[in-house]
Amino acid sequence: KYELMARQQFEFSVMRARAEALANGTRVVFQTNTDGSVYKFGTDKLPFNDPASYDQLIFSDSFKGDVKLTLNDTLIFNSRGYVVDQDDQLNSVSVTLKRKGKTFCTGTIYATGFLDYSCNF
Repeated sequence: KYELMARQQFEFSVMRARAEALANGTRVVFQTNTDGSVYKFGTDKLPFNDPASYDQLIFSDSFKGDVKLTLNDTLIFNSRGYVVDQDDQLNSVSVTLKRKGKTFCTGTIYATGFLDYSCNF
């Protein structure tokens, strides 16, 4: 139950972050807290922050049921909706969702913004 809800919640949030970047023609930075239980995203306006962080918060949420999110890199959408790194180079970000320490989803958010992952629950 919690795993399915977390997967859907994360998918929706990634789509929303990308849509915000496209709709507003700005860079959007998606970040987690240190333990991965809370995530936030917001706009990063020129001059871009180094390291990448948002200037204005758009959305924040937390996972229920001891679910944690891990990203191998900061998730940044540029104004064209592509996933980029700090230097605005195309990038892919690996994603892991865990509940009570056990991995139930792993995947990748590709440079095009496409989220591809597999889940077992």
